[in-house]
Amino acid sequence: MSSNHNLALVEWADLNDLDTGEVEGARQAHDELIDAEGEPYHTSTRGGVILNEPFFAAKFMVEHQVFHDTKSRTFFRYEPDRGRWSEISTDVIKVMFSNDLKTMADRFSCPQIISKRTNALLTGLTEMLRGHAARLNPFQGAQKVIHVANGMLHLDGECGDLRSFAPDYYSRNQSPIAYEAGAGCPRFLEEFLGPALPPEDITLLQKVSGQILLGDNTAQVIVVLHGLGGAGKGTFVEVIEGVVGRENVAQLRTKHLEKQFEIAGYVGKSLLCGRDVPGNFLNEPGAQLLKALVGRDLLDAEIKGGNKRPQILGTYNILITSNSRLRVKLDGDVSAWRRRLLIVPFVGQAAVQPIPGLAQTLLREEGSGILNWMIEGARLLAQDLETAGRIQLTAGQRQRVECLLCESDSVRDFVRSRVVPAPGHDVTTDQLVNAYEGFCSDRGWSPQPRRLVQEQLVDAMLDIHHAQRATDIQRQGKNRRGYRAVALNSSVVRD
Repeated sequence: MSSNHNLALVEWADLNDLDTGEVEGARQAHDELIDAEGEPYHTSTRGGVILNEPFFAAKFMVEHQVFHDTKSRTFFRYEPDRGRWSEISTDVIKVMFSNDLKTMADRFSCPQIISKRTNALLTGLTEMLRGHAARLNPFQGAQKVIHVANGMLHLDGECGDLRSFAPDYYSRNQSPIAYEAGAGCPRFLEEFLGPALPPEDITLLQKVSGQILLGDNTAQVIVVLHGLGGAGKGTFVEVIEGVVGRENVAQLRTKHLEKQFEIAGYVGKSLLCGRDVPGNFLNEPGAQLLKALVGRDLLDAEIKGGNKRPQILGTYNILITSNSRLRVKLDGDVSAWRRRLLIVPFVGQAAVQPIPGLAQTLLREEGSGILNWMIEGARLLAQDLETAGRIQLTAGQRQRVECLLCESDSVRDFVRSRVVPAPGHDVTTDQLVNAYEGFCSDRGWSPQPRRLVQEQLVDAMLDIHHAQRATDIQRQGKNRRGYRAVALNSSVVRD
């Protein structure tokens, strides 16, 4: 083969666009490539062309900014204009290999190379590239860096340090909002949030929003916003999604979480949102997976129509809005839910009337200011985590969570509060259910359906008072279901 092949490799680039140092660097890189992998091809004694496939896989790595995530078995390509890594299909990789071979054929005036571009060859080169471009967990390095529209914002020090995009950040989640030092958001704070929430809840939302902006749920919390329709919950979430970037948000559906392919939709996302969910949203069987999605657990995500099963790390931020009072499926794990739940009620009177497109207006007029508000929230969050290891809550904010947990476990709470041991006494199931409904009414809770209450009483009475259900409790000459040696505390006559 001609000794000019090394020079030809350099000439694949447009040398007119390179300075002397860059040309020399290109020569050296390609010389090293040939030293490592051998010549690109050779000609047989019969004149046939035989390609050196490892050379082309290595050359691809030199000329294209790609890597292969070994866990997800997915290729990624760097987008220098946005500073992010985006998924690229194997079909596109094969086209890129095909174009490289065509370029070589033209430069070397060797049309035989073109006929080598079979699907089998391109598939083989793509498979070989997986090893050359392998990276393990490239996106799991936690950084205090926010990927904004105009650069990479480092949060070290009091002032943000905006730096240029670079592939070494391994970022795939970019905010579409540009950073502008000093930008404010008076309308967002004073007209929108101020009338709807007390200052301590605005601060809580600021910390949570800062964490969402960072893209890593360090505090391992699930945020619930509730209140009547039109109070501003949905607008707030829409604003946060707009700052984070809607391409980085996935819909959260607890009733589908246990299905085969649901979690796969979260790959590459940083925020999961459940908008206007029903009251049983946290009581679905799949709701138990929420703790794993925020608790840094490893989960398998099965891709539909393929054999890929990427593993995802449970670092997602979760925002839930509801007009209803939610109940949680506790399954005996009250402490875990207590650590993870944050509840913010939108109960104030918003100063602005419902305006179509309000969130978009706020983003357009004050997007950079809202971004700065969230950045400050990230700083406040970091202070909380450093001093207390969790987000600092007021007594009232903690009490909201306790009330939700008690209401979610209302049958057991009723049995603990209103049923007492009483040898020689008994109580029917109907009496307990009626008393339970009054118990809920006193607290402003929505009672569970009677059938469900009857079922839950069996375990609650046994666990708390060691009382087994009987079927022969006498009332008006008839056998009734109920429990012996217990009574409603208001009916016990004490000596």
